[in-house]
Amino acid sequence: GVGGVIGIKGVPEAKLGFADIAGFSLFVDGGPIMATHSWKFPGEPFDPKRTLMNGFVFDAIGVFCFGAHIAEVEVDEASGKVEVLNFWAAHDVGRALNPGSCDGQIHGAVAQGLGYALFEEMLWDDGRLVNPSMMDYKIPGSMDVPFEIHPIVLEQPEETGPFGAKGIGEIALVGVAPAIVNAVRNATGGASVKKIPATSERVLRAMLERGD
Repeated sequence: GVGGVIGIKGVPEAKLGFADIAGFSLFVDGGPIMATHSWKFPGEPFDPKRTLMNGFVFDAIGVFCFGAHIAEVEVDEASGKVEVLNFWAAHDVGRALNPGSCDGQIHGAVAQGLGYALFEEMLWDDGRLVNPSMMDYKIPGSMDVPFEIHPIVLEQPEETGPFGAKGIGEIALVGVAPAIVNAVRNATGGASVKKIPATSERVLRAMLERGD
């Protein structure tokens, strides 16, 4: 088998591979190993007897943040090239202490997420990075972000935050790539790109695999 081996000291012929043991447990005796687990962010206050915090604004280690992203894309059926036409990003920031800065943070996160979704990829050859500079590692430039970005700032004040604020940092980046890839699937009638960035080649291959 592949991987480790179980044996008996002094009896070299008595050995069994981990793969054989796993295969027996899965397909002969016992059936597949199944388990479930769930976890909910507790948001419990710090225990002052065990924790010393200085300058941390929230009562707990963090707060719940909520957001929703929608992308409108156009896909070239001949090449697989994806063009984002519009993007909407709604976020509950608790309290927008600087509304202009909130909008700017969302704009920047969408532009950065566009790179994650469509362009940016580290390429390796036998453990060596073959695109180590900006000459070969593609990031979105001003010409790659011509579409309309519509920030939607919602305010549900967090009582333990500074003046009710939660934050609008990396949370605005999280949903960009999933929104764009899902929009590609909808635009192509179901062609699923299972690895990002969703380059033209990968999108075209996904369309061809489903017979388009």
